[in-house]
Amino acid sequence: MCMKDTDYRVVRWHTSGADTFAIYQVWYDAKGNVKSSADEPVKLEANTTDQLKDMHFHIAAAYLQPLVEGHLYKSPLENNTVSDTMSYLTKHF
Repeated sequence: MCMKDTDYRVVRWHTSGADTFAIYQVWYDAKGNVKSSADEPVKLEANTTDQLKDMHFHIAAAYLQPLVEGHLYKSPLENNTVSDTMSYLTKHF
């Protein structure tokens, strides 16, 4: 089975006690785990309605996959040490 290098996924962000969701392009490592996500969510924009429809159907597959927790891939941490990560999670959750 051939693994994808990139795909679209629904990402959940938990900030200030509220959840928000958006579709992001994500990249996978060699084991098929999400290793990073795009800086901005997907913007559905195309030159023709057919292109827009094709893009929508491709991106809609993101709803069929498990949610990605955004804080695991993007945070204000400078270094990703265990103590920094635990501190961040304790502060924000």
